[in-house]
Amino acid sequence: PLVVWVFSIKYGEKWGLKWTFSLLVVLLWLPTIPLYYNDSALAYAFVYGGLSLLGQWTGRLLAKNQT
Repeated sequence: PLVVWVFSIKYGEKWGLKWTFSLLVVLLWLPTIPLYYNDSALAYAFVYGGLSLLGQWTGRLLAKNQT
């Protein structure tokens, strides 16, 4: 979760809030579920997507405060 948060902040600082980045986070998490986890880990894909949106929003705010 920390890696998603940090990368999302950096992404948000540079490109603003883009829902496609968060969708990519969700889509990249989905193939790991049957390989490493059980079906209950599906909820984490959406948690990481939401965390990504929150990180991008934070990054966007930080970028606005720097200008």
